[in-house]
Amino acid sequence: MKTYLLAREEIRAYIRDFLQRLERWSSPPTLWCSVTKSGRTFLAEILAVMGPDHPLTEKTEMIQIDVRDGKQVLIQSPERIRGQSVLLRGRGTGEFC
Repeated sequence: MKTYLLAREEIRAYIRDFLQRLERWSSPPTLWCSVTKSGRTFLAEILAVMGPDHPLTEKTEMIQIDVRDGKQVLIQSPERIRGQSVLLRGRGTGEFC
């Protein structure tokens, strides 16, 4: 197995590309959910790249989803998810729901 580590600037270049793609969607996800420590770390990098003046910043709400014992899913204010376009990010995810 080979392991490749990306430098922070490479990660941020990926994030800038990702954000540009989201901006082109006719209806980008308005609720972003981070899952696990990996998801929170990735979301923090996205926020650092976006900054307060990014077009998606004021349209986007972010909440955390926790998983306990690999089974129990805990969502802050689950009623906020109903009917939303959600970006889900965590270890092994990156899907749009």
